[in-house]
Amino acid sequence: MRDAGIIRAADGKDGEYISYISEHISNVKSVFTGLARTNELDDFEVEFIGKIIDKHDESKYQVDEFNGYRQFFFPVDGEEKDKSHFLVAWNLHQKRNPHHWQFWIMWKPEGGHALDMPFEYVIEMLCDWSAMSIKFNNIVSEWYNENKGKMLLHKDTSACIEKYLPLFDKVLEKIKAGVDES
Repeated sequence: MRDAGIIRAADGKDGEYISYISEHISNVKSVFTGLARTNELDDFEVEFIGKIIDKHDESKYQVDEFNGYRQFFFPVDGEEKDKSHFLVAWNLHQKRNPHHWQFWIMWKPEGGHALDMPFEYVIEMLCDWSAMSIKFNNIVSEWYNENKGKMLLHKDTSACIEKYLPLFDKVLEKIKAGVDES
């Protein structure tokens, strides 16, 4: 049986990966805060989705995810990357976190069928993608347009993504410019 414990503190490469996770979660929360300030979501949505955002990517601290990610992206000197270990961790992460479109795929013998993602998880996914856009200094809508052909999305999920992407681009512009509307 695998250790499903939680990583709480570490140094070296484990510490570097913990810092990476913390930075990502902070960026997700910054994007959501920027989105909330646009007044495009009602108060209930902001409160409800905010509670979801507060728990964003917590599963990355579970040993069975943490070790596969850390070993692949932050290997110790001389440590060989184990892609199969990473892929198991990535699969676990997708299956534990409904903000990933892969969570919403119903697999059948004839192939995958996309289920419609609930609105709150589409918004969390867009916050997640936007946080990665901060990290890699790109534009989330351009990233989506380059990668959507690799995704299996329900038509309503695609429509929701495409409706809100311009808003996320604007939120990111303000974050990158250091604009604080508080």
